[in-house]
Amino acid sequence: MSVTIGTAVGLLGILIILCAPLRYGYTLTLFFTAFTRMAFVNVGENSILVYHILAFFFVIKLVAATGKIYIKTPKLLVCFLLYAAISISFALLYTDVYVINVDGDYGMLRPSVQQFTQYLYLFFGVVFMAFTSHMLYLKKVSVQKLLHILDIAYLTVAVLGISQLFVDLDVFDSIFRNCMLKGGNQHILFAGKICYRIDGGFGEPSMLSLFLVPIMCMHLYRILTGRATTRDIAFVGIGLLICLENQSSSAVVGMLIMAVCLVLSFFAKMCSGRKIKITKKRFFLYAVLLIAMIGIMLLIRNQLLETVDAFVEKLQGQGVSGIDRAKAATLQWSVFKEHFLFGVGFGTIRSKDLITGWLAQLGIVGVGFYLLYVISICRRLWRCRSPLATELMLAILVYNGIMMISVPEFMCVHIWVYYAMAESVVMHRVVGGNRQSRTPKRLVYRRYASSHAQQ
Repeated sequence: MSVTIGTAVGLLGILIILCAPLRYGYTLTLFFTAFTRMAFVNVGENSILVYHILAFFFVIKLVAATGKIYIKTPKLLVCFLLYAAISISFALLYTDVYVINVDGDYGMLRPSVQQFTQYLYLFFGVVFMAFTSHMLYLKKVSVQKLLHILDIAYLTVAVLGISQLFVDLDVFDSIFRNCMLKGGNQHILFAGKICYRIDGGFGEPSMLSLFLVPIMCMHLYRILTGRATTRDIAFVGIGLLICLENQSSSAVVGMLIMAVCLVLSFFAKMCSGRKIKITKKRFFLYAVLLIAMIGIMLLIRNQLLETVDAFVEKLQGQGVSGIDRAKAATLQWSVFKEHFLFGVGFGTIRSKDLITGWLAQLGIVGVGFYLLYVISICRRLWRCRSPLATELMLAILVYNGIMMISVPEFMCVHIWVYYAMAESVVMHRVVGGNRQSRTPKRLVYRRYASSHAQQ
């Protein structure tokens, strides 16, 4: 077992969690979820990350402070979680299937301990969603507060990412990427110069984009709807700069998904008969934004072309990354066609994208549970008809789109935070920063309310 700088950070965080009010402990835990390569300790070839240990002690503090945690996890997510657990045993039945094993080698499917490791990541995400929902219900934090914490993490990660261009990477790795799974320092051609691909503390440019782009899209939506502040403009600018530098295809995927969502939203409003009001002020804002975007695109046209070329190469299966992705996707698709209903078992395949990996591992049944929940929560957010609900819906769709197309593993917990915020918004019909006076009875935590009434 080896200790790192993260050990000192984790011990200080534990002290804060145990001594400070609940909201400070949760704030600290959520902030450190943006540091997915900072280890608390390294044990053999495995690592316990700082945010893992902080979340563990926070749950203990939460249970001790509130007595019980009444978990209100959506049924579809519970079904997905249970099915994934059951499907782990499928690996014993399909040892004659040719796949990319979790070690990265091509061969016959074989059960492994990593199936349980990957499932623990999934289970940890659901638990994180549960205690986030509980904190929101107890009013220890608010949706606006959580978004503010994510903004702070966004800015911190962005600044650290930019600093990679100027600092000694060995020093950077010893602080922010000291777990056993460090990732590589990749070089890239940007603005005519060879430089490092920015990945922050995530170890992979795609994982950095997975965190940054959904938050960036929420700020961009505020700009497009005439509710922009200086912070919104600055956050979008910083995010675009980083995504252009690291030429991440994940960022392109996220922006395309947001554009499609906005177009569909516009037509849905027209078809539903809702009036779309464009005031003179908003029309002027759109005109200024359009001119500014055209000017910026002309100034950075070379960088844009490099990013688009890299994205097109991956789509066409060219380049090292593109060839690997195409080969893996083809193999996983063939596995899915043979076992399309139930899959060959959770955590049995190493994939380059989540959608083909999950289809092969969980089949239509398992993936269906998850996708049905995504559709359900987005539909309920859309019916809220509030800017905050629309922002969260965009973040959920963009996050899932990037995750399904560009990310191989379901490890980051931020999507579960978005789900918890979305459930809270739907439950209380949050409009802006205020709750409507009436909450649908079917969405109330009945058990929690009744138990406190008896007390």
